[in-house]
Amino acid sequence: MLRRPLLIGGALLPWIAAATGAEPLLPEADDLRALGARSVRFEAPVVLLFSTTGCHFCSEVRRNYLAPRWAEERRRPVPKWLFADIDIASTRPLIDFEERSTTQAAYASRIGIGIVPVVLVVDARGRPLAEPLVGLDSAGFYDGLLQSRLDAARRQIARR
Repeated sequence: MLRRPLLIGGALLPWIAAATGAEPLLPEADDLRALGARSVRFEAPVVLLFSTTGCHFCSEVRRNYLAPRWAEERRRPVPKWLFADIDIASTRPLIDFEERSTTQAAYASRIGIGIVPVVLVVDARGRPLAEPLVGLDSAGFYDGLLQSRLDAARRQIARR
């Protein structure tokens, strides 16, 4: 009897969070080298969201497309994908895939990310596994475009 209200409440959680200003979050990138080690261990591609504070499109990609997938991955004993959010304007410290100390902004600049949002799926060494997904479409194809990149990345990892 209690299951139905819990399911309804769970289904409403994203709208409640949006109404209160609390946005479902992705893990913020701080150590890509450690994330790469997890990628090797689980044979899971790394999904990087390049975003910035105040970017409505970034929030939409995070909230509607990546956060639900990350929540699903957290329930799996062996994740299929690993996630991290990188703010292209942040001076927050970051260890890159080569174990160099940098900042989120400097890392994004070094790999050529200058606009947001960008979803980049990479391997354990930070090498792209699929074409970057730049921007956000308004035609309703974004979820399919994202899934095609995730699937392509899984295929690349499986071939190695």
